[in-house]
Amino acid sequence: MSGPRPDALRFVEAFRDGGLARGLAEAIRREADPGRVYRFMEFCGGHTHAIARYGVEDLLPENIRMIHGPGCPVCVLPVGRVALAIELAGREGVTLCTYGDMLRVPGPDGDSLLKARARGADVRMVYSAADALAIARRETAREVVFFAIGFETTTPPTALVIRQAAAEGLANFSVLCNHVLTPSAMRAILEAPEVREFGRVPIDGFVGPAHVSTVIGTEPYRYFAEEYRKPVVVAGFEPLDVMQAVRMLVRQVNEGRAEVENEYARAVRPEGNRKAQELVAEVFELRRSFEWRGLGLVPYSALRIKAAYAAFDAERRFALEAPSVPDHRACACAAILRGARHPRDCRLFGTVCTPQTPVGSCMVSSEGACAAYYTYGRFRPSPSLPTPPEGEWRGEGGEGAAARRSGSLERAPPRPSPRPRRGSGVGRGAKVPLRGVRVLWSAPPRPSPRPRRGRGVGRGAKVPLRGVRVLWSAPPRPSPRPRRGSGVGRGAKVPLRGVRVLWSAPPRPSPRPRRGRGVGRGAKVPLRGVRVLWSAPPRPSPRPCRGRGRGRGRGSGASPPPPRSGGGREGAPWGDEA
Repeated sequence: MSGPRPDALRFVEAFRDGGLARGLAEAIRREADPGRVYRFMEFCGGHTHAIARYGVEDLLPENIRMIHGPGCPVCVLPVGRVALAIELAGREGVTLCTYGDMLRVPGPDGDSLLKARARGADVRMVYSAADALAIARRETAREVVFFAIGFETTTPPTALVIRQAAAEGLANFSVLCNHVLTPSAMRAILEAPEVREFGRVPIDGFVGPAHVSTVIGTEPYRYFAEEYRKPVVVAGFEPLDVMQAVRMLVRQVNEGRAEVENEYARAVRPEGNRKAQELVAEVFELRRSFEWRGLGLVPYSALRIKAAYAAFDAERRFALEAPSVPDHRACACAAILRGARHPRDCRLFGTVCTPQTPVGSCMVSSEGACAAYYTYGRFRPSPSLPTPPEGEWRGEGGEGAAARRSGSLERAPPRPSPRPRRGSGVGRGAKVPLRGVRVLWSAPPRPSPRPRRGRGVGRGAKVPLRGVRVLWSAPPRPSPRPRRGSGVGRGAKVPLRGVRVLWSAPPRPSPRPRRGRGVGRGAKVPLRGVRVLWSAPPRPSPRPCRGRGRGRGRGSGASPPPPRSGGGREGAPWGDEA
């Protein structure tokens, strides 16, 4: 099989040329009024990924801001429809087929179709509606249900397989339809309280979707230009397409115009695809209302299968009714889809919610705003590093600099992870990646509540010992019970290691002094190393030792008793008793 022609390759690369992108960015900067702020919403998720992948926002002036809209069909699907698919997949004899992104979309209580398949449900991933129809042809004993999602782009293929199944008489094939409409969502965005009533999300224009416009054309967008005075520019998915659409919107806003313009003229026609529109009108009809994630119930914003093809409608065949399930409380996916919040504003972004462990659908889909920002590292601002001199770009000579000037616009390098790699020497708040950067100083790590033994630095230490000369360090807090023999009481503030103690407070005497000290309870001076000039005599015991010569009531002049006669052992002072 022969590859693409060189002319076709050059045609694609022309919309990624770095020199043209820099020239276009300079033209936008000249035409943009520095005294006003431009806010444009790109409706399609493909535009969001192109902006994040190629760093288009970094090339635009600061007063031009891009707002991400509900252009992802997986993201706008409510949790109740996902719960409906999970319940249907768990039924006996049912095979549920859907696209790969839908398998990981979180449902109620974190459940998903992927987890349902792990429990034993027959859930299969397909690349098109025709794959589901082929499974129904092979496995006639099972009920094959195609979980159809998407905007006007994927609606014609679904209509085609329904008509084909009717022509072949496949009784085991049905479709769970979730196709939604782009113009209705744009109207719901403009009618949202954040835009119309409170003005928290001002929108000056729209970057119209590309693939959707190839089907419906540009005529449906005239309603927004005439009714809401919002310009619309249909653009392709390449970086130069998006930048040219922004330039066209800036011109319309500066001139006070609100028109529909087509930047993607190489693929989009004003009337769209007539054959695809006729096929959709034959099989589908409008729903009275449909629930969108982030927008709520939107009237006439989705499609359902007509009564002529009701035998292939899974909702009618299995008597399904989607429940109303609230979103995760901490997930900001609904506000992000309305343009009211940014992916970086969500407290779960990049920590709890990642592509491996998604909490909201915006992190699951390949067209979601959160997934785009996480994949291409747009969640942390990059440092303003100095530009290398000419001829020294990345260690290259003059040829490297020339290649940089005339080269194509490459994919932006990923930014550092929220958790840097172990041993990098940069803490969590680091703003500079370690690749190709010489770190002169880095913030010391926070000390552990219990420092490692032998470091000599207490809990409040702020300086690590590796490669640092410590002139003085705070002494460790003494234990409630000092070590025996340290000579320092509980209130000691100076450690004994390497310190010459000139004087230390004596230890408190025990209520019962050790035998032989000759110091009573009230003694204040220890005997070790101290010359005692005088000490108080010991108090007499209530019962003095026998033979001491001191009775209970006798004074100090009592004479000793006479020695006993007989029976005494020689050499014994008092003799033994019988």
